Amino acid sequence: MLTEQTKSIIKSTTPLFKEKGEEITSKMYALLFAEHPEVKELFAQAPSGQPKILASAIMNYCNNLENLEAMEQELEQIARRHVFRRVQAEHYPFVGAALIQAMKETLGDVATDEVVSAWQEVYTSLANVLIQRESEIYASTY
Repeated sequence: MLTEQTKSIIKSTTPLFKEKGEEITSKMYALLFAEHPEVKELFAQAPSGQPKILASAIMNYCNNLENLEAMEQELEQIARRHVFRRVQAEHYPFVGAALIQAMKETLGDVATDEVVSAWQEVYTSLANVLIQRESEIYASTY
């Protein structure tokens, strides 16, 4: 459950993420693959616009913090794609660390400790939703 302070920080910084989101996610993938080359194969069949797709999904999540039911179909599609590509729960911390580092590098002084903490909380929340659904799909499929 996200705190009200986190929601407030995310709402106030979402416009900046919207402006810089694709730059952040492009940098995130570069950092992720440099630090964890073993996960690159999970993205081998991903569309060339994957940074834009991820930035859009993060924006949708941030815009619907108060109403995740509005994202139910999108989250289901993401979870199913992840299962198809064999994404595992242990991959999420790698992505989260790379995303936060990319945000720090891209946003500079705007990425205060408070802002970074809020985005980490939101990423963890989203990751937990996906991990839970993906584990259900894995259990019913395999």
